Amino acid sequence: MAAPLIDVRGITKVFRSDLLKRPKEALRGVDLTVHEGEIFGFLGPNGAGKTTTIKILLGLIRPTSGSGTLLGQPFGSVEARRDLGFLPDSPNFYRYLTARELLRFFGRLHDLAATDLSRRIDEVLDRVGLADDARERQLRTYSRGMLQRVGIAAAILHRPRLVILDEPMNGLDPLGRHEFRDLILQLKSEGITVFLSSHVLADIESTADRVAILNEGKVVRIASLSEILATEERSYEIAFEVEAMALASFAQGLSSLKPGARGWIANAREMDEANRVVRTILESGGKLFAYHPRRLSLEDVFVQHVAASRETKAPAVATKTAPPAAVEVHERSAQASKRSESGVHS
Repeated sequence: MAAPLIDVRGITKVFRSDLLKRPKEALRGVDLTVHEGEIFGFLGPNGAGKTTTIKILLGLIRPTSGSGTLLGQPFGSVEARRDLGFLPDSPNFYRYLTARELLRFFGRLHDLAATDLSRRIDEVLDRVGLADDARERQLRTYSRGMLQRVGIAAAILHRPRLVILDEPMNGLDPLGRHEFRDLILQLKSEGITVFLSSHVLADIESTADRVAILNEGKVVRIASLSEILATEERSYEIAFEVEAMALASFAQGLSSLKPGARGWIANAREMDEANRVVRTILESGGKLFAYHPRRLSLEDVFVQHVAASRETKAPAVATKTAPPAAVEVHERSAQASKRSESGVHS
């Protein structure tokens, strides 16, 4: 099997940034591999360590411990950068340049032949959907979404083997995001490997071959997307309407309970629990609008793993407290009762 394009082994990173130089562990033994030709989704909540990991891959900062390679070379090596494209989270370009001038500058940095450069610039600007009339305007007049388009054009200008994209959908409208998902899939079809860091799980779910979930500096799950989504786990979704005071009896055992377009939407992990809720709805004279199983999405899996890792770290609590869902439902029920008693209706 060919060597991975990204190989990270036991990377840790400790920062000492406050006045007392107290250590803050940003990465805690990160292991991951990215293989040639795949789209690799890198997920994690804010502060999980995604950007720190990317900076180490690029050689912008050094790990405290651990090792790895990028394109078969040490992190940050000149050899690796020749075949690497990168889009940062918030690209900060020379704003007095036009899009063409900026790409010409990057093309020269990559030693692209002058005879090929102008044609290549038009080609990548066409691919990212930047309008012809915008290409001669200064970047300071661009919207956030337009700057993202120019940033991706710069990342693929020199035909890299590997592209690292940090939140590439930032600032894009729904149509623009759809176009960029198509572009990412097209890059894969051309043999380009894509490392995609994003907090928008729908973008990852529609493009990635494999995903890693990072939380509090540690990889808590890494697997193919098909493996994750093929899990036998399901939740059961119930849409219903009942009197406000009856809601508190539904909270125990539910994974979520939230307002819906009509009444409430509950999710239960176990069929027995879902059946109990349905019986309670009908016995209390409520209305049942829908009841069906739902396959877990990538978002469901992400929330489960992040929540589970946080619960593992949380200290034991001696006092017995009501579940958050029960507390929330109780508060909403009480508020609804007060409105009903005072003659105020929502």
